[in-house]
Amino acid sequence: MNKHILIILCCFGIIASACKRQKITATPTVATDNTEFKVQEIDFAYFNSKSKITYKDAENNLTATVNIRMKKDSIIWLSISKVGVEGIRSLITQDSIFVVDKLKNDFTTYDFKSLSEKFGFNITFDLMQAAILGNLPIAPKRKK
Repeated sequence: MNKHILIILCCFGIIASACKRQKITATPTVATDNTEFKVQEIDFAYFNSKSKITYKDAENNLTATVNIRMKKDSIIWLSISKVGVEGIRSLITQDSIFVVDKLKNDFTTYDFKSLSEKFGFNITFDLMQAAILGNLPIAPKRKK
């Protein structure tokens, strides 16, 4: 009887020690300067999109729908509406931006040069097109 208890206790001890959890230590990998990112840009001839936008500041909290139509490297049409009523329509060409505010019966024209001076950085049609699409605004440098 004592032998059986001793054998059972030894087997139990072996089984209990065999089920011990082993610690796995991983060494963190450090990214080097030569890390390369591949960015897939949107390539298109014509582009059509519908988006929801929200504008919040201290006084206003506005939500609207924006319809965007684009012809690559040529023209961008924007239509901003709320509850199905169009409020602002905009046309962006290679050299100018035209904005029609239907709610205030106002028509405004901007050129990229004056906007660049006003905001302090170079605004171009290509930059606006890339920003709307989510593409990189500046072409990535090619490695030789």
